[in-house]
Amino acid sequence: MALLDETELSLANLGAGALEAHFQEELGRVLENIEAPGASPKTVRSITVRVDLRPTEDRSAVGVTARVTSRLAPVSPAFVAQGFVSRSGSELSLVTVNPRQQKLPIEPSGADGTPADNVAPWRAREEQHG
Repeated sequence: MALLDETELSLANLGAGALEAHFQEELGRVLENIEAPGASPKTVRSITVRVDLRPTEDRSAVGVTARVTSRLAPVSPAFVAQGFVSRSGSELSLVTVNPRQQKLPIEPSGADGTPADNVAPWRAREEQHG
């Protein structure tokens, strides 16, 4: 009569289900990478399951380690911004607008959608030439 519940090792029961959980995590990462707008749809993604078996010196037992890894497509930046170095006295900072670029005196349109006096709407210009 065996004192321990002997179960033959399989991928399903390895690590009490931890291997499957790790696989699902990596699958989620791969699926997110497939949906990423900056990742190429042509790049092949992969998930690797590695199981290492290390026998003891007398070969009566085996240490088992398992890991799941994925290879993803590189993701390009979602947007590209340009920064400009700005100096105020002895302090330097990086700003996303050019401090040397003058602001245009454009007033926002009114709450009712009518354009400001100093902005010619595109449609109004088309109608004038029409």
